[in-house]
Amino acid sequence: MTDPDGKLEKPEIVQAQADKEKQLELKPGWREAFLVIVEKHRRLCVLQLLASAPGSWLDTGLLQSGLIELGQDVESGGVASMADWLGEAGLVQSRGESPRMLRLTERGLDVAEGRSRASGVAWADGRL
Repeated sequence: MTDPDGKLEKPEIVQAQADKEKQLELKPGWREAFLVIVEKHRRLCVLQLLASAPGSWLDTGLLQSGLIELGQDVESGGVASMADWLGEAGLVQSRGESPRMLRLTERGLDVAEGRSRASGVAWADGRL
């Protein structure tokens, strides 16, 4: 191999570059694993948005707007399915249809503030 000046590179430099490139290769399934991490963070964002709301109640439209402001671009159907998931996990209560209102449970507040963990939700201190 040659460097930009046209000089031959030493074999150990070429090998070091090849090793570095190999380390940067993405493993099979990386995209799916990354999407799971994103979903965990979105769920935590919902809990934290609810924790900051008066009475811990918000409708799904406001939650969607809050998620977008936090850089979590999600469609309204995604917010609804996330609300279903959080409800099944006992982290939120839901009422109404249009608009659908969500309220943080005591357990949901503990998870939002990092006092407790819930499977499928990022930990509030940044760990998964």
